Amino acid sequence: MGQQIDFKGIMKDISYLSLTIGSRPAGSAKANEAANWFKERLHGLGFTPQVHSFSLPDGSKGQNILCLLEGRNPQIIVIAAHLDTVEGSPGANDDASGLALLLELARLTKQYKLKPQNTIMLAGFGAEEAVAGFSGHTYSSLSYLKSLTAEASRKIVGCIYLDKLGVGQKLLIRNIIFTNSQMARFCRKAAEEITWPGKKYPLKYGWLLSLPMSFEKHGIPTAWIEWATDPHMHKVDDLPENIAEDNILSAAKIILPVLWNKF
Repeated sequence: MGQQIDFKGIMKDISYLSLTIGSRPAGSAKANEAANWFKERLHGLGFTPQVHSFSLPDGSKGQNILCLLEGRNPQIIVIAAHLDTVEGSPGANDDASGLALLLELARLTKQYKLKPQNTIMLAGFGAEEAVAGFSGHTYSSLSYLKSLTAEASRKIVGCIYLDKLGVGQKLLIRNIIFTNSQMARFCRKAAEEITWPGKKYPLKYGWLLSLPMSFEKHGIPTAWIEWATDPHMHKVDDLPENIAEDNILSAAKIILPVLWNKF
């Protein structure tokens, strides 16, 4: 199935988010435009995404877009990316690349009528970057997790966070120290067996101010996948022209085993 990944379609979505919508700071009209666009793209693929709204400290409103891909059991693996950017950056790599890959996973699931072992939640979170007056890091994902009942929270057994997938020379598969590294080990194994057979990817740990922290603080095993380092990150030249096809495809192949009932 790795050969069926539609890179041109991925780039079309990256280009729309970064060039047509453009900079989309959390809570702004552009961020909510991106959220609505993401929701409608999922609708167009035949899914019924849900909206989780949240308020930011400055009084603005944001949206998380959540879409379930029904699995064979009710346990949920969240695969997440973020909708917002820093002010002034079009955010092609950070993080239109992650959002576009979520849409590609949805397309493949529908086209091949896949039934994962676990239910998959594709999540576009609306406030990850810092904005004027407060730090957006983890804001939208924590808001979502805090809204869950204890029973609903227990159903989430893992999270894979996709961020900055298109630029860089070094693949990072990381988790934070708050919980076990089960999900990071799974992604590392996929990288070693599928993407680059025989190559070892050591686990990385760190104190990361981003979406993975909120899931790990809730005891949910999490893997953060990204390529590093991106010299265009948070700048006006974070544009589609910098995205490397091999980077996107390798990240996609790490995620595909979740849809193949391998986790």
